[in-house]
Amino acid sequence: MKCEDAAEFVSALYDGERIPREAAEHLGGCEECRDRMSAYSAAGAELRRMASLVHKVELPVGTWAKEQRRSTKWWHAASQMMRIPRFAFALMMCAILVLSGGLAMERAKAGSTGPILRLRAKPPDGKKAFDCYMPPKEETRQNCGEFRSVAPSGNLSIGVRFIQREGQRSQIGVKAVYDNPYPKWMLGRPSDDRLTDVAEEKIWVEPGETQTIAIAGLGSMEITAEYIDHMPPFPFSPDDTIDVKPNVFRLTAPVLLRGKEVVFNFGGASGEFDDKPGSGDAVYWPGEGRFLFSLRPFQGAVEGKVAGSQVEFQLEGQTYTLLTGVPPTSAEHIWIKHEPNYKPSQRDSLMKDDTGFLGAAEEKDFPTE
Repeated sequence: MKCEDAAEFVSALYDGERIPREAAEHLGGCEECRDRMSAYSAAGAELRRMASLVHKVELPVGTWAKEQRRSTKWWHAASQMMRIPRFAFALMMCAILVLSGGLAMERAKAGSTGPILRLRAKPPDGKKAFDCYMPPKEETRQNCGEFRSVAPSGNLSIGVRFIQREGQRSQIGVKAVYDNPYPKWMLGRPSDDRLTDVAEEKIWVEPGETQTIAIAGLGSMEITAEYIDHMPPFPFSPDDTIDVKPNVFRLTAPVLLRGKEVVFNFGGASGEFDDKPGSGDAVYWPGEGRFLFSLRPFQGAVEGKVAGSQVEFQLEGQTYTLLTGVPPTSAEHIWIKHEPNYKPSQRDSLMKDDTGFLGAAEEKDFPTE
């Protein structure tokens, strides 16, 4: 029997009730549970001591029944019939709530009730930590990844996948590599391909504990875990709000429509860039080519009008509508370019033409007029 199960029988024991043999054996041999029993006993003794300081007040004959008939509300009836002052009664109720709350916290602190595993990783580069949310399903590929530049010219690539869960702990596989300098040709490759040749380290994580992963050439990355009951609206940026930061464009779960036809749908992806020259995002979709997005005008791009979480623009004589999970920018316009004949393999023979991806494009992809 576990502590959280045996804890339910502590109050029954002090009420003079019999408890199961298994619970009695556990309470007798577990130091943590014995401390809980001692605290429970001390609270009861203190309440009885306080009640003993008060003189008994005899109620007139018939008052008991009269008060019972007049009210059935438990608090009112209890306050009238108790032979200890209301302060002592209130203190007793608080003690009961504290004790029962303690039992609830014993269960809650385990963090085992939520179906979603939340990982928070703090890379050794000193930048903001990133969160990874994974449902408890076995996967053969990475569930989430992080790719960030590290000054002056390096790049940190991280991939995480869920393996299995046993009670309060989960096993995950982590791939992490630091490249300095970072090969520019890798920027356009799908995230899975970037980590293909990186060795995976399998670790167990559980709430309240911190694990570390060594990253060669950079340092150690800390990983903490907890379980939550739902997938957050911004899994890639859980601290973000609906309002977007100034001079920033973000693609959150983007869907592109051409008329009523769906061109691409990246429900589980997100990207962000600023308004610096040569900065922007690229979305590649098999059979549709590549779409480039920027907050600045660039050669061959058309202007799109932003309205809330939608961006509407005209391309090749047709109307396109970009839908995003949250408003993409506080600006009124962005610029878009379509390259229908673009093939990832043309840039890198190792890249796949049948796999869509969303990610940062290179500065040369955004030539100014």
